[in-house]
Amino acid sequence: MRLHRNYKSPLIVIITLVIIFSVGCGRSTSANGDDYYVITPPTQAAPDGEDQPEASQAPPEENPDAASARYQLDDPDIVELMQSRSHAIPLYEAAQLFYYLDKSFDKDNGAIWGIPLHAPIMFYDLETLELVANRPDPDGILEQVGGLYLGILPNDLMLFDGVVSYLNFGGERWIMSPWASVDGLNMSFELSTLSHKAFHWHQPAFLGELRLSDNSHMNEIEARISIRLEINALITALRRGGDAGLAAINDALAIRAERRRIFDRKAEENSFELIEGLAHYIEWSFELEREGNVLGTQLIDAYRMYTDGVVRGDNLERMYGYVSGSLYAFLLDEADPSWMQEVTGNSDLGTMLKDAIGITTLPQIDDIDLEQYGYTVIAAQERTWARERDSVIEQIKESLANDPLLKFSYDHVEIEGWTIHGQWFTFPNFGGVSRGNSQLIGNFGSLSVTNGDLILSDIEGAFMIVVFDIEIEDGWASGSNWVLELNDGFGVERDGKDFIVKRT
Repeated sequence: MRLHRNYKSPLIVIITLVIIFSVGCGRSTSANGDDYYVITPPTQAAPDGEDQPEASQAPPEENPDAASARYQLDDPDIVELMQSRSHAIPLYEAAQLFYYLDKSFDKDNGAIWGIPLHAPIMFYDLETLELVANRPDPDGILEQVGGLYLGILPNDLMLFDGVVSYLNFGGERWIMSPWASVDGLNMSFELSTLSHKAFHWHQPAFLGELRLSDNSHMNEIEARISIRLEINALITALRRGGDAGLAAINDALAIRAERRRIFDRKAEENSFELIEGLAHYIEWSFELEREGNVLGTQLIDAYRMYTDGVVRGDNLERMYGYVSGSLYAFLLDEADPSWMQEVTGNSDLGTMLKDAIGITTLPQIDDIDLEQYGYTVIAAQERTWARERDSVIEQIKESLANDPLLKFSYDHVEIEGWTIHGQWFTFPNFGGVSRGNSQLIGNFGSLSVTNGDLILSDIEGAFMIVVFDIEIEDGWASGSNWVLELNDGFGVERDGKDFIVKRT
């Protein structure tokens, strides 16, 4: 089978687009016996006949550690606050999460990446504007309560519901996480996700200010088949090891080289793998540490199941780099334990692995048995996906031609962020569409779309949505599945069948 050239999508220009995805995995208990699930405040009695869970108590005084010095989980000030007034963010649960995260970073002490990954983290609640932080801010805005720092979010700090941001607060760059994004999850999942975000916080210091580039070629059927085969070959290499594993690495690198020859997107792919692949590698590394630092068959199979879920369907363009980048990192661990000291913002993880192993010649694509990596099944799935995507493209084209649109032209507004909860489609010679729930934020105000299409058009230089039953009032507009809240100085004007958000 030879990959053949298909059409190549244009560069999608997205101004200050914020699309952040949290991925992770959960376990039942950690290797050292700590329970990462039960969270019971010191003031709450355990059920009759049961002992108080160890994880809900402060570490014994005879075994102090750096994390326990920062977070005294039974601090009387925290207990008093819990009893005296209601908090949208449970203080004890936040303190316990900060404690275990710092405990992981203290234990690692830079062993995984060379530097400790402690970072300033702030949980916030968008309804009450409460925030809880793990350290003081330089400007002294936050109030210390025990090992926590409490405050109220400033009105001018623009945040998203359900998305982690990296913003300046009190003179320092913070990881800003909505409490709703971790509330109700098991502790192991939360810790893995926050370690991913902590790595992102440190990433500019050793990789520079990397930016996610256009990877729209991953909506081409041959590129999609190729990346899935490459990932399966990498997982096979981890599972088999030895000569069989080396053969699978050769196959993965050959598949990678052929795709990059056809689509010429080496730089874009490298950037994605460095940004999200390495962060995902850190996330799984801390998960492995809790499991005893063994990348065994069970965990590899779990990773395979996870991979099958994230690289299929409409989200492959936005997700493949998490998987391929982290797999190359794990294989580099085995080939060259010092590889992290050599990686830069211009690195190619595949080339690094090739050099570390000493591979000089790759097999020809036609000489590889692609069936061992699932070619027939993957190709059938991708042909079905392509037909469904083509149907969506036709629906969007029909709506653009015939239905009224609400437009946010870059000539009139500045887009500051965009969150996506749903599917993402990139259209050749057009742009992209978020199908599901979306939020658009800018100097104009905010737009929330529920179960609809938010369209980015490169051709028109605008975001837009199809609008029915539109109602326009001073300061807002709405329809059957969307609400637009406008800042002062902006309004909605009619333009033929369409409507445009403009400065008034």
